[in-house]
Amino acid sequence: MELSVFFKSIIDRDTAPVVICDTEHTVVYMNPSSVARYHVNLTGKSLKACHNADSNKKIDEVNSVTAEQQREVDNIQKDKNKVDARTNEYAKLISNLQTLSETVAANSKTKNAIPTLLNQIMYVIPKNVQLTSIENTEGTHIVINAEAKQYEQLGYFKAILKTENILSNVVSDSAVKENGVVKVTIEGDII
Repeated sequence: MELSVFFKSIIDRDTAPVVICDTEHTVVYMNPSSVARYHVNLTGKSLKACHNADSNKKIDEVNSVTAEQQREVDNIQKDKNKVDARTNEYAKLISNLQTLSETVAANSKTKNAIPTLLNQIMYVIPKNVQLTSIENTEGTHIVINAEAKQYEQLGYFKAILKTENILSNVVSDSAVKENGVVKVTIEGDII
């Protein structure tokens, strides 16, 4: 056991006798006042050597109680570490369950949304507009490829998707006319 220079300088000037021992009862330090008081420097020697049997018995009892308390503190720390580990484990499990629950909810929302979307489109699609494909590209994003003989019919279909709140963020590319058929891609998000 090493005493810091600062600590030693304070204790060396103290007028009260100070004796410091390690856990094995070996004296590791005596200030000048204690050497003067006891007329001997016991540094490096057992503290028990300068006490009678009754005092040594009390020292042993105190040390026994201290050792038992330290074992209890160590056991409490082990239990705390176990509880902390379990708490971390449970927190990870809870986080995984929440993530899984959110994924299932998102999948369920999309799963139910597609049939609803098709049903809504069925009731509003203009008579001369044909859908060539509907694709759920990501999350709730939908891409519809449609064709008709006239631009106006596709424009009307796009407007209905927007105004009837069937899709949000509705956009389309420039329509292309091939062989008398106008083709357009309409995109939006399921509401």
